[in-house]
Amino acid sequence: MLIQNINANVLKKNEKETSHDKGWGIMEQGAIALVVIIVLALVFGGLYMLRSRTGVANESSNIQTIITSTQGC
Repeated sequence: MLIQNINANVLKKNEKETSHDKGWGIMEQGAIALVVIIVLALVFGGLYMLRSRTGVANESSNIQTIITSTQGC
């Protein structure tokens, strides 16, 4: 019982001596969240651009161009 009281008193004493500014933690987490959102937007935007550029007609014309260029040799 005595040990628990001493530990509780030490913890309370340490909390009083060191007061941390909590604003920096919120700003840091907000900045990290903003960076993560930007990176995700760039990745998904790039994937959308890659998928929207290719289609069946485009791929068929590419294959036909490759076939005709190799047959001419």
